[in-house]
Amino acid sequence: MTGQDHTGPGSHFTTGNAGVIEIEGLRFGCGRKALYEGFDLRVDSPGLYGLFGRNGSGKSTLLKLLAGLLFPRGGRIRVSGHEPRLRHPDFLAGVTIVPEEFHLPNLSCERFVRHHAGFYPRFDRAVLDEALATFEVDSRAPFDSMSLGSRKKAVLAFALATRTPLLLLDEPTNGLDIVERDRFRDLIRRPEQADRIVLISTHQVHDVDQAALARVDGVVYQEAIGAQAAFIATRNDDVIEPVQLELLYRALCRAPETVVATLPAKEVSHV
Repeated sequence: MTGQDHTGPGSHFTTGNAGVIEIEGLRFGCGRKALYEGFDLRVDSPGLYGLFGRNGSGKSTLLKLLAGLLFPRGGRIRVSGHEPRLRHPDFLAGVTIVPEEFHLPNLSCERFVRHHAGFYPRFDRAVLDEALATFEVDSRAPFDSMSLGSRKKAVLAFALATRTPLLLLDEPTNGLDIVERDRFRDLIRRPEQADRIVLISTHQVHDVDQAALARVDGVVYQEAIGAQAAFIATRNDDVIEPVQLELLYRALCRAPETVVATLPAKEVSHV
């Protein structure tokens, strides 16, 4: 991390710019339990970022700290030059958070939009309508008449339509079935979402592909999948292949020293 802040505290989020997340020396805990102690993070490019960790490791807490819903005990958090804890109107207009658990007033989605869309300067009604249609949610139905899954889809559709530079999603696919999860992934990858930083806390990553474990040099981690096996191995060429995130996550949980030992020194410094 550079530790340099090139934006003043009154800086605005700018249209088409996903902004910058800067965390330096973060300290936060619940009671005597320290969740973060000297934690550093910098995200300065638009994209979709996964936040993985065991239950209780602080994933939801980090999202709430970035949204200004919790205050750090020490260290420094900046989101496009703003301190989230100050809840400046310009900051609030540039951030959307969808918590894992939420409560909605007994309004229809249509009325909810009329009351709340004005807080988000980049709100896009066309994005909302497409997302609601994709999720098959009736915008005229009151939330109290909807299932938990339908309410979740309505909230996700609204969050996508805000088009805020920063979008924070806590377990967004909980409560969705397999088809709905696929639809969500398609929507989050659409071009109109490409200029945002999207930070997702989730356990629902792509399933591990089944692959027979042939004789492979440099196997770092492997696990059985029925009669077959999935594995992670080091590479000695320039071929780039998709990374199975859930398998990598389990490898880091079960054999962290082995996995980290295979990384180049410049990558280890960021782990």
